[in-house]
Amino acid sequence: MKCPNCGKEEMVRRWQPQFEYEQKVLKSGKLSKRKRFVADVTYAVPEWIQCLECGTEWDYVINDNGKIELCDERI
Repeated sequence: MKCPNCGKEEMVRRWQPQFEYEQKVLKSGKLSKRKRFVADVTYAVPEWIQCLECGTEWDYVINDNGKIELCDERI
């Protein structure tokens, strides 16, 4: 797939996993160390396609044939 902006073919899919942090309140009234765990928010994880040459990011959809179609440029 070629980038519509620069014409290069080096495109990658990127996403941002969602994490939550948890701290317990100790008997002394202080907070414990932070624990990080992955939240089950797969429905809300932002994904995009990015050109490695020019850095342009694109939203995308996967059509019925399983091919990626670029939608709009991400802002």
